[in-house]
Amino acid sequence: MARSNLSGQTVRLRVIALETPHLIRHCLQCGRQSRFVSSDRFRMNAHQRQIDVWLIYRCQRCETTWNCPLFLRCRPGDLDEALYHQLQVNDRAAAWRYAFDAERFQRLHIPADFAVPYRTEYDPVAPAIGEGHHVNLELELTMPCQVRLDRLLAGALDISRTQVQRWLKQGRLDVHPNRPQALRKVAQSGQCIVIRQAPAKPFKTYS
Repeated sequence: MARSNLSGQTVRLRVIALETPHLIRHCLQCGRQSRFVSSDRFRMNAHQRQIDVWLIYRCQRCETTWNCPLFLRCRPGDLDEALYHQLQVNDRAAAWRYAFDAERFQRLHIPADFAVPYRTEYDPVAPAIGEGHHVNLELELTMPCQVRLDRLLAGALDISRTQVQRWLKQGRLDVHPNRPQALRKVAQSGQCIVIRQAPAKPFKTYS
């Protein structure tokens, strides 16, 4: 079914991360692999006309710090003025953007756990849908956290993941764009879930 042909009530399901991803790396103090958590703070060092910028992480066990490199030997004028100010004042939104930068961690060969706790909200507010109505759930992930689509829908519909899979097989649920094993994969912003014969009860918000 083409996206343009979808009918029924459209509701945006927003997934909001509650924590930043943990980095898995060796802790010198603990002497073993440990989880490092972002402090939401930046470290900036000046070298004549150049600066280095890191995002500060702390070991969950011992609080030992590790600095994740963001900019090295960079001239302040090369940075966007607004970004430079955010780095100076430890802007939380900027820190979260870098803490969710999967490509950076891949380049640094540092494993990162993006399966973070999250909560959901609806726009408009979670509606009570009458039996037999169609609902189009449009997904919006505010940060690229990892949550399987079947788990997300099971929580929203207050049913089991097995039931979500059964609805797909019965044609009561479609995923757009359609991909093989879509329900078993990570939910993506922009996906639309068509639910036919939606339950006669409000969708759940949860965290």
